Amino acid sequence: MSESEAGSAATELRTSAVQDGDEYVINGTKIFGTHSPEATLFLVYVRFGPGTSNIGSVLVERDTPG
Repeated sequence: MSESEAGSAATELRTSAVQDGDEYVINGTKIFGTHSPEATLFLVYVRFGPGTSNIGSVLVERDTPG
C-alpha cells in the first residue's frame, strides 16, 4: 500500500483504478511490498474515485503487463 507521497496512509494514496471493459487500468507507483520477490499475486490498494469511500483493492497477477 505504501506510496512515496502517502507513506502507508491509505487515505492519502494516489494510485487509481479505472474500469475498462472487463479489466481495470491501474495508474500509480508503490514503493514497498512484503515478500514481493516470491509473490505471484499482489493485493494493490487503489482509488476508484474521489474520497475515502472509493478506496479499495485489486488483485494483480505477477505477469500482468504494465
